[in-house]
Amino acid sequence: MADRTVGRLGPDRLAPVGGGLVAAGVAVQVLLLVGDLPLPLGLLGVPLASLGMGMAFTPLAMLVLDQHEQANTGVASSWMSLFGLLGFAFGPAVGGSLVAANPEQPRAGRGARGGVPGGCAGGGEHAVAAPSAAPPGAPAIA
Repeated sequence: MADRTVGRLGPDRLAPVGGGLVAAGVAVQVLLLVGDLPLPLGLLGVPLASLGMGMAFTPLAMLVLDQHEQANTGVASSWMSLFGLLGFAFGPAVGGSLVAANPEQPRAGRGARGGVPGGCAGGGEHAVAAPSAAPPGAPAIA
C-alpha cells in the first residue's frame, strides 16, 4: 500500500507529512511526561507517532536510495538499516530514562511515590519472601 501511495503522491510530499505526525505524537508524549496532559489524551500520541513513522519510512527510503548511484544502493540500504536499528535501541532507552527521571509524576500502574505496586521496584514494605526450594533438613542459605 505504501508504494502505491508514494507513487501517487510522491515521496517529497508524503515524507514531510509523516515527519509532522511523528513530531506531533512525540510532542503529545512530552506533554504527558511533564504532567500537562491527562493520561487518556496522552496515550493518543503513540498511535499518532506510529502512523507518522509508517507514512514517512517508505518515502524516506526511496529518497535516500534515489540519491545514490545503482552500484552504491546496497551500501546506502545497509546504513539505513543500521541507523534504524540504533534508533529502535536508543529511542526507548532514552524515553524510559526520561520517564524514570521523573518519579514524582504519578502514572498508570505506579504507586503514589512512583514505585511499582507489589514491591517489584523498590517498595520494601511490600516485599514477599519466596518459599525455599531446598530439601527438608538442608541448611538455610541467607
